[in-house]
This record gives sequence, C-alpha cells and structure tokens, in this order.
Amino acid sequence: MFNRLQEEQLRSIFNGFKDMVFLMEVDQGPEFRYVTANDSALKNSGVTASAFGKNMREVLTENVFNEIQQAYETAYFTKEPHHYEIETEVKGASMVGETILTPILNEKDECTHILAAVRNITNKKRIESELQSSKERYRYLYENTPAMYFTLNKAGTLLSFNKTGSSRLGFTNEELIGKPFTRLIDVRDQSKFKAFISQLESGTDQSIEIRLVHKNKQSFWVSQRMNVVTRNEEIEIVCVSHEVQEQKETEAQLKGQKRIFELIATDIMLDEILEVTAKTLEDHIEHTFCTIHLYSQENNELQLAAAPSICENHSPQLSTMNVGEDVSGCGRAAALKKPVVVSNIEDDPLSLHLHNFFFEYSIGSYWVMPILSSKNELLGIVTIYSLKTRLPSKTDQRLIKMYTDIAVLAIEQKQTKQALRESETRLKIMTENMSDLIVIFDSKGIVNYVSPAYQKIFGRLPELENTFSTYLHNDDRENVLETFETLVRTKERQDVECKYRNADGEYVVIEARAMPVLDANEEVKQVVVVARDITKRKKTEETIKHMAYHDSLTDLPNRRKFQEDLDQLIMRCKNRNLIAGVLFLDMDRFKVINDSLGHAFGDSVLSVVASKLKSVIQENGHVYRMSGDEFTVLVPKVIHISDLTKIAKKISRSFDEPIIIDGHEFHISFSIGVALYPDDGEDVESLLAHSDMAMYRAKEKGRNAYEFYRPSMNINNYERLVLENDLHKAIENKELILHYQPRIDVAANEIIGVEALVRWNHPQWGIISPGQFIPLAEETGLIVKIDNWVLENACKQNKQWQEKGYPPIRMAVNFSARQFLQRNLANSIRKVLQDVEIDGSWLEIEITESTLMKYEESIVQSLEDLEKMGIRIAIDDFGTGYSSLSYLKKFHVHSLKIDQSFVRGIGKSPDEEAIAKAVINLGHSMKMRVVAEGVETGEQLAFLESQNCNEVQGYHFYRPMEADMLDEILKSNRLATL
Repeated sequence: MFNRLQEEQLRSIFNGFKDMVFLMEVDQGPEFRYVTANDSALKNSGVTASAFGKNMREVLTENVFNEIQQAYETAYFTKEPHHYEIETEVKGASMVGETILTPILNEKDECTHILAAVRNITNKKRIESELQSSKERYRYLYENTPAMYFTLNKAGTLLSFNKTGSSRLGFTNEELIGKPFTRLIDVRDQSKFKAFISQLESGTDQSIEIRLVHKNKQSFWVSQRMNVVTRNEEIEIVCVSHEVQEQKETEAQLKGQKRIFELIATDIMLDEILEVTAKTLEDHIEHTFCTIHLYSQENNELQLAAAPSICENHSPQLSTMNVGEDVSGCGRAAALKKPVVVSNIEDDPLSLHLHNFFFEYSIGSYWVMPILSSKNELLGIVTIYSLKTRLPSKTDQRLIKMYTDIAVLAIEQKQTKQALRESETRLKIMTENMSDLIVIFDSKGIVNYVSPAYQKIFGRLPELENTFSTYLHNDDRENVLETFETLVRTKERQDVECKYRNADGEYVVIEARAMPVLDANEEVKQVVVVARDITKRKKTEETIKHMAYHDSLTDLPNRRKFQEDLDQLIMRCKNRNLIAGVLFLDMDRFKVINDSLGHAFGDSVLSVVASKLKSVIQENGHVYRMSGDEFTVLVPKVIHISDLTKIAKKISRSFDEPIIIDGHEFHISFSIGVALYPDDGEDVESLLAHSDMAMYRAKEKGRNAYEFYRPSMNINNYERLVLENDLHKAIENKELILHYQPRIDVAANEIIGVEALVRWNHPQWGIISPGQFIPLAEETGLIVKIDNWVLENACKQNKQWQEKGYPPIRMAVNFSARQFLQRNLANSIRKVLQDVEIDGSWLEIEITESTLMKYEESIVQSLEDLEKMGIRIAIDDFGTGYSSLSYLKKFHVHSLKIDQSFVRGIGKSPDEEAIAKAVINLGHSMKMRVVAEGVETGEQLAFLESQNCNEVQGYHFYRPMEADMLDEILKSNRLATL
C-alpha cells in the first residue's frame, strides 16, 4: 500500500494526464478497491473522492460493475495490459470510454495494483458512425442511381460498376471485373473510344457518345461523361453513362425523314425515293433487309420497286409476287390489306419459291406491311426480312408504320403529279361538267368566271362583272365578306357556309372553299371558289340532330335536351339574377295501362298526354319527356312562386276530363314535384334530383297532387334508410305481429274466415303502417322472408283456434309476386302445413291481379301444386288491372275480392256500383265466390246483399285485431256491426 507521500506524488503525476486515471488496489477475491484518481477522472467519470478506499462493487451500478469486474479479472490473471470499451451513463449523458488496464506487480511477480487509464471516445464513436452512415448512403446512391457508373484503371480495365450498369448490360461482376472496358463497347465505336480515352488528362471532365453492347448482343447509345482522378496514388477513370438510345433513334429518324421529304419535294423518280426509304428503314432496324413493291392493278400483282441491299442475282425471285390469301405472306398482306408477320420462315410453306433467297441471306423471319392510300386503296407493300427468327418489337412496328406512311405520301404525291399532268388536257371538260360550282373572283370580289353548274344549282345564268354578294342572304353577308377579307390578308384558304338565293326566290345552302391565287409579288391576284349545294345534307343533319334531342314517340325534347337546356338556363339566370322552375311529372298508375292493354296502347296514351301537356304549357315553359311515363317542364322565368303553383294546378285540371282512345276511357293524373333555381339547387343534377324527390312525396300523399321540394325531404330519405336497415332485423327481434280481420258469409251471417294482416311494432316509432314497410320489403327482397313468417304464424294461430274447439274457419294470407316466383314455393308451404298439422283446405292464398298478369307463365305450375293440396286461391284488388278475363279459367281461381275503391263508391257513383255488380256477376258465372273488401256502411252491405255477394269484410263489422281479442268472438261466432 502506498503511504500518504507516495499518494501525493502519484496524484501530482496523475493530474498531468488529460485521460482519466484510476489506481486500484487488489484485495482477495480478487476484489478491486479505489486508491486514488486524477482530477480528470474525478471531474468526468462520476466517481468522487468519497470512493477512495471502497470496493468497486460499492461504488458502481450492478450492470457496470459486472462488465468492468470481468475486464479487471482478465488483467489480474493474465498479468498483461488489457484493453476494452464500455458505454456508461455519466451525469445523465451517455459516454463511451476506451480503457487500458495495466497490472502492477511486486517483487514476487504478484499483481498488487491495477492502473486504469480511461479515454473518452464518445465523439470519436459518433464521427465513425456518421462516417459509416455516409458511406452507406453513398453506396446506396451509387448502386441505385439511374445512371450507369464504371471505374477503370489507366489501362482501361474495369475495376467496378454499379447495379444499374449490371442490370442494363446483363453481366455479373465475375464476368466483367478485370476485363477491358472495350469489351462492352460496340465494335463500331471502339477505335473512337480508345482515341478519346488516350487524350484524357487528370482533373478533366469530358463526355463522348458511344454504343454499349448488352450481353444479348443488342447495342444501345449512351452519353458517357469521363473524369480522371488520382486515388491512393493510382490513376482511375470514372465513367458516368446515361442512355440516349431513344434520342439517337429519334435524331436518326428525323434525319432520314427529312432526306426523304426533300426528295419528295423534287422531281426525282419515285423508285429512287422508295430506294432511299427502304435503305433508311434498314439502318433503323439492325440485321434486316427491306424491299418495297408497288401494286399493279392491271396485272393484279406486286412489282419490285426498291431493294437496296439485295443483289441483282436474287432480285428476279422478288421481282413480281402474286396477290391472294393463299400465297406468300407478301401476297396475303396485299390481299387482306393487313400486316402479316411470319416469325419463322419454316412455318410458312407458301413461301417455298423464295427458299433460295432465304437461304442465301440467312433469313429467319419476315414482316409485311401493306401500303394503303388515304382512301384505303392498295398501293403496294413494305417487307422487312430479319436475320433472326423473331417477332417485330414495338419499336420495329412503329418504324415500319412510320416509313410506310412516308411511302404512301411519296406514292400519292407522285401519282398526284402524274395525274395533274394527265389532267391538264382535260381540265376544261372537267370544269364544265362537274357538279360542284367553280367561281373565280378578282381581288376586288368581281366575278371573272362561273362554271355551268351555277345554272343547275341556282336556276339562272351567271351574271359576270357582278359581285358574288348580290344574292347572299342578309344574315350571311357580313360573315362571307369577313371571310373574303381574311383570305386576302392571310393569303390562306378559307371555308365558309352560307345561304344563296336561287331563281325562285328560295335560299340554297352552299358550302364553299375559297383559295387564293398569288402573283409574282405574293399578292392575291384571284380567288378560286369551289362550292356545292348542301341543302339536302343540312336538312338531313337537322333531322339527325332533332332525332338526337327529341323523343321518337312524342316528338318532345328528350332528357339530353332537358339537361342541356337547363344547364344553359342556369348560366343565364346566374348572370341576370333570375329564378327558374323545374316540374317533374310522373303519370299515376300508368303501369296498369301498359300491363293490361299492352305497350303499343300505352304508347298511344303517352302520345296523347304529351300533346296535351304541350298545349297546356305553351309559352309558359318547355315540356320534355324524360323516360317512360315521366315528363319535365322547364319554366325559364319565375316572377312569383305562385306562378309554378298555377302551372301545376293547370296541368292537373287539364286532365280532369277522361281521355278516350280506341273506345277505352281513362282518367289520367300526375304526381308533380317542383324545384326552384337557385333555392333548391344550382346545378342540373341537384334540381332534377330534388324535383324528383318532391314528386315522390306527392305520390305518397295519394297521387294527383303536387309538392314543392323542401330540405326536410332529405331527412325523410334518411328515415327511410334507417327504416330499411331496421326491417332486416324486425323478424329476429320479434317486432312483427299479426292482426286478423274476420270475413262474413252474407247468407249465413257468420264468420267463415279471417285475413291475416302483418303489422310492425317498431321499438322507437311504434306501429308502422304496412303501406310504409311492405314496399321497402319488396324492394329489398325481404318480402319473401316476411311472407313465410306470416304464413307460418297464421297457420299456427288457426291450429290453436281449432284445438280450442272453435268452429273451423279459413285463414287468408297475402303472397307477394316475389314469393310466387320461388321455385320451391309449393314444397315450402307443404312443409309448414305438415309442421303445424293443419289441412290445406283451411288456407287461402291471396295474390293480386297484376301479379297474375305479369308473371302468368311462371305462376301456373305453383298454383296447380297448391290446388292439389286443397289450398284455395283468391284474386285480391280485382277490377284494378284492366286485364283480360281469360286467365281466370286458366288459373282455376276460387274467389274474387272486389277492390275497396269500388265498394267505397257504392251509393255515391253509379259507375262504381256498375263495376261492383259486374264483378259479382262475373264471379258467379264462373262458379267463384266473390268477396267485397272495405265494407263500411249499411248501405254498402245492403247493395252487396241484393247482388248476392258471397262474403264481406270491413269496418262495418270488425277492424283488424289481435288474436286474443278475436278469441271471444270466434267462441260464440256472433257478429257485431259498427
């Protein structure tokens, strides 16, 4: 152990070090005890002088102690200096310490002390970490940049390249590293590259365009920037390559096109132009030969016009080719006027006559593109012969199409020039006999020449020295004169359409094209006008436009016209701060007319209604047919809201009187929805939707009504959505209940049956009318599920009444159309009857008249199966369908139920009484029972009794009631009248 003097001397020495220095004494264990430390250690390590004399275990945290103890033990046992790093927390901050433990030995070679020198390397570690991160980022950018990076030594050997380069060239590191870079360069550019690289100087940054070669031997252009750098006294060349293949191709194509266009503009022979075209195409598509044949219509064959790379020895084989679908690909392409691709010549036996040519030139495939004129007439073919067995790439196809179009231009240009030369001698004859009118003016608009077609079109001889504007329609005069002035000013062709008066004083519509004739000073000397009579065409266009915007049945403007007119009206109203109105009309019960009398008759009704609506609205607005039985009225100017009310009432009143067509009399009414711009919407969609919504609200009120849109209607729609969602859970939640309304036998004066009526006891809204939720159920398809529930529970209730000993009665259940369309309807009803143990004779199924008519063929089998089980069939709401009566016998119907609308009219309307009487007589004549619904008064009952109606039901006797309330009545089967 050191004495005090020695410790002081040690501290003097320690304090001279910037590193943290600790002197530790070794105790048995071994344990290590703090002896002293320098100022740097006391300041920066977190260990204070109070630790002197204490064991490390007492001073350090457990984690730090365990790690340091192990290091100290290593130095102690090995008696060799030991180096380690440790990260600790000092004064709330992380510190990385680099520690060297030096054992101090006594004369017995025993380790008595350990000197610990600790250096704070936190910053060093942070810098190393950042450097590593920087290297990783650099490496990521190097590998993933779109450019190709290559590193070469001074001799041009590849040292490295990035992933982009590897991916684009198709080589791996093992295949390229250490190999000459020239291995990647197209042989055509190698000498150019070597000369360039030999001139590079250190620090320079230059670029060169060369072609690199992919592993698959395909070459592509790159722009390569090269820089000479010195790294570790070694010279390296850094190459950054950007692909410019597309740019080079475009430049070459533009250059080739420019050369061909220049040739076309000259008087050079067509064969020479086609020769250059074929050669240019060969230059663009490597390893190919190109030929161009022209079509001879006279001989119906293809004649060779250009073959720049085919020697004369093989030209005869290609000189002429037959045209047809059963010959070589060249002939097929010409015959079909479609491209033909032969990807492997061995698969084309029709080209055997070209075998020597294919063999000599090592042809693997060929592709043929027909040369078609602007009128789709065959002019010739372009054929590309490839040395490889392959399909043309998209680039190949684009190039072939491009130069084929240029060939079309060249051929047509030459043909035009030839035709022009040939036509010069016939020009006067053509001019004198053509149907189009030719007029020549001077620069002042005075007529110098008029072709004979003038008299044919206008019925009079032309008047020379007159201005052409003399007979122009006043509406077109200004436009024609402006067009003439524009032509003189711009010296460019002008087209114009105008009306011109003929000899009869009528106006003919002419389409004219005016072309300037310039003098040597580039001034307009004359104007040549070619005009034609397009009066008939204009009328046809107007007819087509009318058909596009009008309904073919009613000749009213259609939905498209409505939307366009409303859109324009909105813009007008917006600019002038005006109010407009939209009325949406839907015919009430029109479907009944269509279903009962047929669509042809329904069309007649729509035509009459449309005509009447148009006469009612007149100048107040515009009527449109939207679709089916829906119409709209657009009111462009609304002063007071009451204006729209008056129009709606006027429409309703105009249909108070019945419409009579082919002896049929109909009462027509409308449900009308009204929306206002801008209060109810500022665009077409909103106004149409809101007027439609208001119309449905009017229909819900009972039809033959009108409603103005209110924002609350959207809320009602929300309630409808909620109701629809709740309806899905109504059966599971046991919210549906059944009420029963007795049916009374008029002669026996006793209850012989009941009708089961479903009700919905909503947990929030209470009892909901069937009129509200049954339509929802039908729309969503839940009606089938509800029908099944009603059937099962109604049969169970009837069974309970029978078990109680009540006189047996028949249970009537309403079935929807959807239910009758179920394939297993009869089986499902049979199962219910078996499960409940009740006979089918105590069940009556009610189906509406319209359902029978609409689904007649689908329902026949189901009704026959039900009748076999003893189940009776009744037609509900009879008399409302305007239907043929033949189906009554066909379906073996047992009962007719007179619709309550006719019963309600008894004592009030002779017509309604007549209908009720007719239905009763009809039913009896066909041996059916007749049931009257909705009997509410003694007068109605007396009338029905006088007509021998079999059964009645209604409030005059009983309202619908729950089963418990009906028990006492059924027990005594006594009647009660209200």
